[in-house]
Amino acid sequence: MATSSITHNFVISDPAAIERFVQAIEESEREKATRQEKHSHNWKLLTDEQEILELMAKKKW
Repeated sequence: MATSSITHNFVISDPAAIERFVQAIEESEREKATRQEKHSHNWKLLTDEQEILELMAKKKW
């Protein structure tokens, strides 16, 4: 199972390896935030019933 590998404990004892690991996690978080910012302006929350009906009418089923 693919997720079983993330449930195991691991030990990092080399200070340089610890620093690289922390930097990789921080970089991953920065990339995640950047991706979310790029896409967040493309979406509009539809709450108006008429807008929802118009959007659904455009959908090709």
